[in-house]
Amino acid sequence: MSVYNGEKFLIEAIDSILAQTFADFEFIIIDDGSTDSTSKILSDYAKRDERVRVFAQENRGRAESLNRGIDRARAPLIARMDADDISLPHRLEQQLEFMKAHSEIGLLGGAAELVGPGKTKFGVHRPPIDDGEIRQALLSSNPFFHPTLVMRKDIVREVGGYRKALMDADDYDLILRMAERSKVANIASCVLLYRIHSNQVSVRGITHQKECVFAARAAAILRKSGAADPLSGIARITPGLMRSLGVTREQIRHAEFEGCRYWINLLVHVDSDSVLRLVDRLSVLCNSTRSERIVVADRLMLAASIQYHRRHLGQALAYLSRALLIESTMAGRHIRMALARRAHSFRPMS
Repeated sequence: MSVYNGEKFLIEAIDSILAQTFADFEFIIIDDGSTDSTSKILSDYAKRDERVRVFAQENRGRAESLNRGIDRARAPLIARMDADDISLPHRLEQQLEFMKAHSEIGLLGGAAELVGPGKTKFGVHRPPIDDGEIRQALLSSNPFFHPTLVMRKDIVREVGGYRKALMDADDYDLILRMAERSKVANIASCVLLYRIHSNQVSVRGITHQKECVFAARAAAILRKSGAADPLSGIARITPGLMRSLGVTREQIRHAEFEGCRYWINLLVHVDSDSVLRLVDRLSVLCNSTRSERIVVADRLMLAASIQYHRRHLGQALAYLSRALLIESTMAGRHIRMALARRAHSFRPMS
């Protein structure tokens, strides 16, 4: 585990690992320059449980922190964990048994339950299970939850570990490279409560995250064709590098649009302020195609509903006007249906 200023959820995350039904492990935690109470929390756990090994450092980012943890790991299998999630009690036992039974698997993940900050459950994500399905999914997305991963240390080190230049998609980049050296899998059962909140990298840095995803994918395609890895030794992802990889600005814009749409749908259960920011961003990203304008009109109505129920009537009307403007210019049946559906959320207040 790498953690930076993770005091809010850290205790739950650590407790979920220490309470595993399989108990013969070392829990390596890299404190990546935290300035909140993270360091004290980690120190207290290290004093109480000899399995907890804490290493503190100046802030270097997740990739370098996780590589440091990998270097210090003494076991042949490495399980990942994030400081804001909760591993279910049988997670390590189930994954260890699977890895013992399948020596051809170099990397293993699992299903996860999606929860809000208060552990309110609002869905289960079940990724593809077998190697063939996963490889097909990897062509367009990451079918793994990073904090569910269990990896064989020798393969992680063989491919060079995490790469800092891919900092917002370093897990996807590592998975692609590991899949070139071994088979991969997910177990069908839920092993993790995956916490959805607005401070996640995929929300905070959505543009750069999408750029890193495209760079990792383009590099994997080039490696498969026999070319040298274009990201080897690269310090950061730049517009020039993206152009050299054949990634267009329109591809990134569309991916960012779909990313905003995805996170709006999830965060509506969790953080309405973030939803409003993402709706505004979605509006900026929208092109003139009918399908995207339908999506934007629907989400503007959602934003209007949020503001209405907050009694911010002026802001609600502003969002409503923007939605109706799109509707009037498009005059499409699907948009009118979307607007009607959202309009049902405008109920009289007591």
